[in-house]
Amino acid sequence: MTTRLRLQGQASTTPASTTEKSHLQPSAFENNKSADVIAEALKIQESEEKVKYLQKAKKRDEILQLLRKQREERILKEFISLPYKRMDKVHNKKQVLSESEKKDQEEVKALD
Repeated sequence: MTTRLRLQGQASTTPASTTEKSHLQPSAFENNKSADVIAEALKIQESEEKVKYLQKAKKRDEILQLLRKQREERILKEFISLPYKRMDKVHNKKQVLSESEKKDQEEVKALD
């Protein structure tokens, strides 16, 4: 068994085994090429994300513009209908006080 280990150990240090390993490892050119491919893919992905976010921003701006327009129209309708509303509904709304608020007011009056 020890002879097998020695034989295997010797076989791994032979020049033939080192040449096989060098063929399995990619060369510097291949590393640069793969790095360029990865960098290009990242650039494409970033540009796609940028386009997507710009589209979302444009859509958001359109929605906000529509909401402003609807608000302005609603306010305009309220101003138009204001003279035709009953005056007691518009100006004379009664304030309903809760019991705790009434007690607070009585205590303030008692302090004076």
